[in-house]
Amino acid sequence: MDCVKVSTKEELRELEFAYELHEFQMNRLERIITSLRDRYGDEVFEVYKEIKVSYNELLRWYLIHTFDIVSAMKTRFGGEVLNVIHDAEIEDVVREGKSFAKNCGQNTLNNIIPLFGEHNLVKEESCEKALLFRQENGCPMSRISKEEGLEEVMCRLHCSVDPYLVKGFNENIICEVRKSHLLGDEICEWYIYEK
Repeated sequence: MDCVKVSTKEELRELEFAYELHEFQMNRLERIITSLRDRYGDEVFEVYKEIKVSYNELLRWYLIHTFDIVSAMKTRFGGEVLNVIHDAEIEDVVREGKSFAKNCGQNTLNNIIPLFGEHNLVKEESCEKALLFRQENGCPMSRISKEEGLEEVMCRLHCSVDPYLVKGFNENIICEVRKSHLLGDEICEWYIYEK
């Protein structure tokens, strides 16, 4: 078979398409798993074990490669890279919060529950004006990040931007990340309340 050379522009188009396709698939998979987990709880992960499809391994792959990219950029450009990435992530999650509110048709405190998972809502410590969410042993992302030593980067990309997701959803609702598995706590805990 002859080797076909392509121009840099064509290679770039192929890479961009591959990246977009990968992003699309990862986002789709995340939405599928999140919606199922929100509905059925962590038992969803047991089903994955039974069919030998590992969401955690896909997530591990994503986290390790994200970390590799960030580490290479930090080596080349310095520690400021984390701030640049964090600022871009904030912009993205604010847009995501706005999009979620638009899709809900409302952006009240109770409409935010699906973002953090109804199964994580601590009902006995929540009320009309405030919600408390707690996730024992952290989420799969935090557990894998800890196993792989990726806490610093992943905390900047995930946990620390949760308040901005809520701000995008409704500027009059505040999200405090009280505890984070990635910062050494045994649980993740968010306190969300109206101003």
